Amino acid sequence: MCDQAFDSLTDATALETFMLPQGQHHSKVGLLVALVSHANEEYGYMAVYLRLKGIVPPSSEHVDSRQ
Repeated sequence: MCDQAFDSLTDATALETFMLPQGQHHSKVGLLVALVSHANEEYGYMAVYLRLKGIVPPSSEHVDSRQ
């Protein structure tokens, strides 16, 4: 669903606004930026949790380029 939202965004539609159920107006691009920001925050929490459990987060694993 998120991929469809990003793929459908164009220069012409990025600043179109819509109203959320709470009555707030947001632009399409603003909402997608907030989504990416939130995902980054959640990944940060997950990475700390995994490290506390002795697990290396997938994005931090060393990749041997000789393979």
